[in-house]
Amino acid sequence: MAKYQRENPASPIPLLYRTLDDAQLWEPALNALAEDLGADHIVLDLQADLAPMIVATRVAPNHIAQFASHHEYRQLRGLVTHSTSGCTLRGESIIDQRLQARSEFYADVIRPMGGYHALFALTSRAAGRQTALLSACRSSRKRGFESRHLEKLDAFLPHLETVIRLQRRITHSAVENWWHETILKALPVGIILLDAQGKPCYINPAAESLLDNTSALSLSARSGLNARDPATQRQLSQAIEQALGKNDEPAPVAIRLHSRQDKQDVWLRIAPLPTGGGAIDEWSPARVLVFCDGPDSQSLNPAELSRIFGFSPRESALAQALIDGQPLADAAGSLGVSHETVRSQLKSLFAKTDTNRQAELTAVLNKLRRWSGP
Repeated sequence: MAKYQRENPASPIPLLYRTLDDAQLWEPALNALAEDLGADHIVLDLQADLAPMIVATRVAPNHIAQFASHHEYRQLRGLVTHSTSGCTLRGESIIDQRLQARSEFYADVIRPMGGYHALFALTSRAAGRQTALLSACRSSRKRGFESRHLEKLDAFLPHLETVIRLQRRITHSAVENWWHETILKALPVGIILLDAQGKPCYINPAAESLLDNTSALSLSARSGLNARDPATQRQLSQAIEQALGKNDEPAPVAIRLHSRQDKQDVWLRIAPLPTGGGAIDEWSPARVLVFCDGPDSQSLNPAELSRIFGFSPRESALAQALIDGQPLADAAGSLGVSHETVRSQLKSLFAKTDTNRQAELTAVLNKLRRWSGP
């Protein structure tokens, strides 16, 4: 550590921010602060804000182990942190040193370190989290801390709070991203996320496999999703623009991509993602969610529709046409019935599924299709 001090006469604040990249720099940052304060020891208790951790400088490892595990430590920590927060203060303003000198904690931990004069820095409580506690100590054989030392710790505290807040957000984002990617990788359905320009920012293995095995659809980092058929490409581009809010009201759109060469269809369901929230990580650019399916998983099971909702065969056929993305008029033509007939059947589907709109109905049907299958 002495070598580090000679070669790196750094300010504690830049070192503090560098701990966001390298946690091993906590001790050098605290050591630089100890130099500024003329402190013999500094202990930073981050257990309430980050992963359980107590960082110390100029403290023997056996002493810090005793410090953290001592049965009276939690009680003494609570006495300090519940007195106030978001400030710096002198130890004697909180703890009567004569009374503390009679405690087991003082006898087991403090006295072997030479006794102390103390300054405390307490971070503000936020969102129900407890206060992180920094203790700067001087041997009782020396003079106590002066007002200028308290001012230096006052200047250091806002930076400490910022670093702790950033570290908490980074840790949360890393965990959240791990879960996101783990879940998306495990899904049997293809998932593609597009950014605000319609360019891909994530694709899961199921979508990669589907794209590898079809000539009807391709994905490019430069141009995004592309359908081989020009008419379908226009429909796809319009659906993505709509999902981005550039054209009409954003709403999920289903698209069928037919390929004679592959002898199978590819189905896309394109939906907008909310733009609100506090996302600060690599997931934040995603604005469009694209579900990709092969032909087998797109079919509804008429027996399940009859069992669960009481659909007739003709109603089941209409339900299939609707989740295929067919407008009601086209569904009437493909089923060989009049427009008035499909409107009547649609009302029956609403009543049997307890829905009021076509979007609600297709959402229910898609959920059933996803979990039951043919």
